[in-house]
Amino acid sequence: GIAEKQKIKEELKNKTEEERLFKIREEQEKLENIQKEAEEKIKIAKEEQRKLKENLKEEDINMQKLPKWKRDKIERDRLNKAKEEENEKLKQEKQEKEEKIKKAKQEEEEYKARLEEEMDWAMSLKKQQEEEQIS
Repeated sequence: GIAEKQKIKEELKNKTEEERLFKIREEQEKLENIQKEAEEKIKIAKEEQRKLKENLKEEDINMQKLPKWKRDKIERDRLNKAKEEENEKLKQEKQEKEEKIKKAKQEEEEYKARLEEEMDWAMSLKKQQEEEQIS
């Protein structure tokens, strides 16, 4: 009996130890997978940066090959395009603000109209009550 109980206790202890080790291995695998994914993302980002630098370098080389007047024209065009985009963005923001203000004014007018209507109703009710008290 006692030997059998100790044997069962030992088997149970071994089983829980195996489960614990299994869980530890699972966690390690998850961490390794996460690390691999992160390394892959970093690798991709570095590759994209490298390509961008190459493109910029190539563009600079091509720009240097052009005559000065042509380079100046391209730079002016780029600057104008950036300014136009900024102006368009500012126009859009201004228009959105104006629409919000217009909507707020409209809501305020509607509120005033309802309030005036309720005041008229309250005044007519008061007059009716006064007339009933007089008669």
